[in-house]
This record gives sequence, C-alpha cells and structure tokens, in this order.
Amino acid sequence: MAVLRLYIVLMLLMALFLLKSSGDDRKIEEDPFTEEAKLKQQHYQEAQSQIRPKSQKALERISKHLSYTVYSNEIQSGFKSFILDPSEASIALAWKKKTKGRKKQQRRQRTARALYRHDTRSIILSPTQKRTFPFNTVAQVHPGCSGTVIGHRYILTAAECIHDGSDLLNTVDKLRVGLYDQDVAYDPREGDKPWTRAITWHTVSKVFVPNGWRWRLDSNRYNYAVLRVSNAHFNSCMGLEGNADLEESRPNRIHFSSFERLNRQGEPRLMYRYCHMEQSSTMYIYERCDATAEARGAGMYFRFWKGPEKNWDRKIIAVKSNKQQRINVTGVEELTAVGKDLRITPLVFAQICFWVSDDPESCGKGLISNPCLTSK
Repeated sequence: MAVLRLYIVLMLLMALFLLKSSGDDRKIEEDPFTEEAKLKQQHYQEAQSQIRPKSQKALERISKHLSYTVYSNEIQSGFKSFILDPSEASIALAWKKKTKGRKKQQRRQRTARALYRHDTRSIILSPTQKRTFPFNTVAQVHPGCSGTVIGHRYILTAAECIHDGSDLLNTVDKLRVGLYDQDVAYDPREGDKPWTRAITWHTVSKVFVPNGWRWRLDSNRYNYAVLRVSNAHFNSCMGLEGNADLEESRPNRIHFSSFERLNRQGEPRLMYRYCHMEQSSTMYIYERCDATAEARGAGMYFRFWKGPEKNWDRKIIAVKSNKQQRINVTGVEELTAVGKDLRITPLVFAQICFWVSDDPESCGKGLISNPCLTSK
C-alpha cells in the first residue's frame, strides 16, 4: 500500500509539472515578438512620435502651396487641395483646424483699443437717426469689421477684414453684411416703440480684392475691398472722393461711424466720432481717432459745403485700417503713435469703379451712372 501511495503522489506531481510547462508554452506562442523585436518596436513608436509633428508641418506647407483661390470678374471660389494618403490628410486637416481654433481663441481674448486723450465716440441710439444719412450708410461686416454703402449692392471695407493675403478668412457663403432696415420695425411687447436694433443681414455673392493685396506687394497700399450683397437694399450710399487735395484744402475734421462693442460680451453699437487729421501723404492719412479693431473698413469722410444746393455733402476720402505709425505731431516733441489709413486715390477710385460699373472709359473720366461713385 505504501508503494501504491508513493506512486500516486509521483504521478500527481508529474501531471502538475506538465500542466505548468504547457501553460508557459502557450504564453510564448501568444506573444510572437521576442525581446529584441519588442525593443525595436518601442524605438519605432518613439521615432514616429517625434517625426509626426514635422510631417504635419510639411503637409501643411504642401497644402498651403496647393491651395489657391480663383478670382475672376464675376465669381470668387476657394479650393483646398491635399495630394496625400487619406489617413495622413485627415491628420493634417485635424491639426490645421486645431491650430486655427487656438489662434481664434487668442484673438478673442485680446481686445485692442486706440484712444487718444478723451474718448470722443458717441453712441447713436435714436432709431430715426440710424435710418438717416449718413448713419444709414454704415454696414456691419461679419465677423468683426465695418463698412460703408457705396452702391445699391456694394459695400466698401478693408481687405484685412476678409483676406489674409493668401486666402479668404471665411468662405463667401459665410460672409454677412448687416444694414439697418429702412422700414422701421416695432417691438410687439412695447406697442408703438420702435426697435433700436432692426438690422437686416445680407449674404455676400461676390468679393473683390486688389491683386496687390493678394500678391503682398506693399499690402498697406491695397488694403481695401468691395463686397456685393445678394439682395438690393434701400439704404443711402456715400460717394467717393479720389481727387481731394488734402494739403491745400485740408478738412478740419474727419468723420466716420462703425459698429463697435463697449465690452467683450456686449452687442455691437453704432458709434460716431470725429477727429483732426494730423498729416497726409499721397497714399495715407494720419489721424488720432478713437476706435477699436472692429472699426476696420469704415469709410472716413469729410464734409464740404455745396453752395448752389446750400447744404452739406459728404465724400469718403479714406478706408479705416488697423495700422499705426509714429510720426512728428505739431506741438509734441516725441514721436506720436497715430492711425494710418488708406486714402482714396484716383487709382483706387478707378479700381473700385471697374468692379462696380464695368465701364472702363467712364471710370477713367470719373463719369459713371451711379451717383454714389462719382468723384465730381
């Protein structure tokens, strides 16, 4: 009996040993990579994680070179081209959107404002005044800019509001232009009290940007653009003055209105201000007007007396930009930072006229059918 018991114990121990050895064999079979292979795979993954950001930048540069915008006299179209593997293209596109989102968030956090001495801006609150000339010519260009009505379907603004020099900041179908409706709307909750913000938003069908701005040839000289809205409006329009001799007949005051926010969370308000022009050159005017970045694209005008008609008229002489420059100001010893805005020169006037009227002969002479675009 003792021998039988010993034999059974030995058999059990042998069975346990065989089961353990077979389990180890299965583990080895389940892991096909040796230690050397695992080490190589780890190095490969680390190398991929180091190469991926560079490859994304390379893909971004390639897409930037292959991305182009087709500009013609009639249609503006944007195209994005990726000659890449679909998986890599999706990675590059996601990385691009993420980067753009960070940039937009940083821009929203910073609200630059240029104030000289006291803030001379005044808010136009009266609904009736908003719908009378010249305030009914002010347009709100979405997002974050202003403009001026120069025709029944045309809005003058700054090129920097819609184009970064290489491509449109937003597609044409996302651009919006807000104008105060000439038909006064009434708040049903307040009876006969008119609404103070009866703005009609118009879609944009065409965008006109100078070639000099897209080619970045001294882009400050070409910082103007024209938007064509899809539907006609009934707001007044303001004329352009391309032959103003600002040295001999310097206007005492420069006027302009724009849509600006008083704080980050507030709604844009229609604000009017006037200021003195410090200096002028053949291409720019230099002024110290109180404004924010949302005033970009506003038409800066001066008033002159029309003797035969015995009334004041207004003409746009410059387009408000976000540029500044330090110059010598009379009465100030140190260089002073002032606003630098693009003048409406005869060439700028002719270019805008070609976009709107398609009549080269009349544009060259300053004689066009639209009274809002005549330089006389």
